[in-house]
Amino acid sequence: MRGLWMRMNNFIFDNKFMNPSSIIRSARESLEEYHLAEEGLPVSSREWVSRVEVIQKWSPPGANSFKVNWDAACNIKQRKMRIGVIIRDENGAATATYCGFKGNVDQPVIAEGFALRKAMELCRDLGLNKVTFEGDAQNIVRAVYSPDEDVSCLGSIIEDSKSFLSEWSNWAVQYTQKYKHSSTQFG
Repeated sequence: MRGLWMRMNNFIFDNKFMNPSSIIRSARESLEEYHLAEEGLPVSSREWVSRVEVIQKWSPPGANSFKVNWDAACNIKQRKMRIGVIIRDENGAATATYCGFKGNVDQPVIAEGFALRKAMELCRDLGLNKVTFEGDAQNIVRAVYSPDEDVSCLGSIIEDSKSFLSEWSNWAVQYTQKYKHSSTQFG
């Protein structure tokens, strides 16, 4: 899914077309790495390894709950943004996803605010009661929990999100760090 997301962003924002077979190849390599890791084979036995340093491991929500991960990408020059939302159940299975586009956005912080609000709208429309929203925009999470009214350019988006939280008492927003990814050659 990440490969498809990155391919779409490269095409829309950078006007670069990636061959679909490269995404399939990358997905197969990742799946092979996963199976090797499950079998406990040492990393040195593989020629190429994509190493992921996990800063914070994703954990499923509690029973009868959902976890929603939201993120945004903003192309300042083209004034465009993309939103990605994935909703997972207590077993970690994807329940719903959303990918969207919006024009006339030239600030990453506004893009992240829109993404959280869209995630909340989706959960409201689905009638999900116990939800934890996880995002990597710490400033958005802080703003949503601030008791002060937000009068910045982001204010209406933040106030909408605060309104959702007051209406849905079993909803929470929390900050999570991104994963670092690097490729390493062994051999």
